Amino acid sequence: MMGFKDFLLQESVIRTGALATYAARGKRAGDKADQAYSKGKQALQRQTASTTDSERLQRIEDALDAALTGLQHTRDQIGNNIAVDVAGHALRHRQGKRSRGK
Repeated sequence: MMGFKDFLLQESVIRTGALATYAARGKRAGDKADQAYSKGKQALQRQTASTTDSERLQRIEDALDAALTGLQHTRDQIGNNIAVDVAGHALRHRQGKRSRGK
């Protein structure tokens, strides 16, 4: 009789779970990046005729901060997407070995 751990490994449940987890994390990081970029664009767009140089400088600083935050989230998204790719290839490689061994 097959144990639970053997079942998980044989049926690739763990790898499938890893794929789903990293894909969800990648999506979430992409959404955060999009929000940060939008926030930066909004900071640059809010402008009035009575804007002082100090206020303009603060808006530029806010936009730059949002853009850098967006870049960090984009980097997280790329890392998660690479993890999905690696886990997917590992799963396929293992399945190929099993089917050849039968």
